[in-house]
Amino acid sequence: MSSTVLIRQRAASFAATRTTTLPVAELAEWLGLTYRRIADHLASVGRRPSGPPFARYHRHDDGRFDVTAGFPVDDRFAGNGDIVVEWIPGGRVAVVQHRGGDEAMVAEYRRLAEWLMSHHAIASSGPYEVYRKGPGDVPDPAAQLTDIVQPFRLDAPHARPKGP
Repeated sequence: MSSTVLIRQRAASFAATRTTTLPVAELAEWLGLTYRRIADHLASVGRRPSGPPFARYHRHDDGRFDVTAGFPVDDRFAGNGDIVVEWIPGGRVAVVQHRGGDEAMVAEYRRLAEWLMSHHAIASSGPYEVYRKGPGDVPDPAAQLTDIVQPFRLDAPHARPKGP
């Protein structure tokens, strides 16, 4: 588990993505298929990912998830209906680097939420995960590395610059 929340400025970019709604039991299979389909499509149009794969999750009350997964890309190009190209805005992000499998990630999400509150920050969109070393790269869950990323903005009344 990480003890540090890193603050970064994320550049805006395009991303090639797929989106679906499904139960948690189907996530791993769908993600693997999605990353393969997107990589194949990118190759077919003479493109390649400009960074590691990512996924955004939104949990429904019934336990299913809306999932958008994909790769950042350098510029816009035509999708194929199943794969779309979307704009990912830039801005400030808080990042926790998680080493290990999915089962311990809840504490890292909690750490980000606590950081937002203690720093008078407001989430500007939902969090997402960037898979630096995922199951496809390293089969041992202990060696997997995921950035949990939370875009944010400072709450205006508390956003005054600190002075001497």
